[in-house]
Amino acid sequence: MRHLVQFILAVTLCTAVTPASAQDVYERKPPYMSIFGLRGYKTIEVEPGLYTFRYGGFRNIFVVTDDGVIATDPINPTAAAVMREEIAKITNQPVKYLVYSHWHWDHVLGGQIFKDDGATFVSHEKCVDHFTFNPHADLVMPDETFSSNHEIKLGGTTLELLYFGPNHSDCNVVMRVKGSKVLFVNDLVTPYYTGFGTMPDYDPGGLRDTLAEMGKLGAERLIGGHGVPIAPASQITEQYAFLNTMLTGVKQALDARTPRSEILASIDLSAYEHLEGMEDQLPRFMERILFYHTMGW
Repeated sequence: MRHLVQFILAVTLCTAVTPASAQDVYERKPPYMSIFGLRGYKTIEVEPGLYTFRYGGFRNIFVVTDDGVIATDPINPTAAAVMREEIAKITNQPVKYLVYSHWHWDHVLGGQIFKDDGATFVSHEKCVDHFTFNPHADLVMPDETFSSNHEIKLGGTTLELLYFGPNHSDCNVVMRVKGSKVLFVNDLVTPYYTGFGTMPDYDPGGLRDTLAEMGKLGAERLIGGHGVPIAPASQITEQYAFLNTMLTGVKQALDARTPRSEILASIDLSAYEHLEGMEDQLPRFMERILFYHTMGW
């Protein structure tokens, strides 16, 4: 069995587009640093027509149809150029739509190459406020926006954009090809990782609510914006349980007038010791959730 796994790994490392049959290898938990410290790029076919593209430690999806391609998050100008080449290996159809999952610069820069090809850019309307307030030379502004759930239909395929309110940001959307059991959940869940403990626009309670709603979608697998290409949907449940434990634990400690320096030690996190990021992110989580409960933001 060990030799078979080594053979699969050797083949996939040499293949530009890897089929989903290798997913048993990819679902294993990676070392923490490999999430953000990866080099190179890789495109993987998750299911017919649905692909995930990784450049360095960042990941997106694109959907290939008979009438064109729906791409997402260009990442940065260099990554976008490589993704364009990867798409061209699969289909001669152009990218018709480019969808932003949310507004953070580490995912949305570099789309001009697709704009020059005629792509229509789409995002939630709340992202535009951030794009306008703090513009970036490598950011292409959306052509179309939406305020709630939205659908993009192309070539007989529908990409659903699901909006659950404030969470990791105030404009994150979950993406799903209609009829598929796979979700693209950029930065809402990073498989086998705690996630970042603090973000300026991060809403801990909203993220907990979003994870609860995501858990009702009937997904079997998910694709995050970082880390392994494919993970079981049980990662949504685990992330919800971890965040809920932190939210309730900090609140209980505050109600008990526990000294700030002792709050983390008062919370039983033994069920999540296997998650990467526990050592460096936990103090940040506690700090952010402390403000959530005491300041209302």
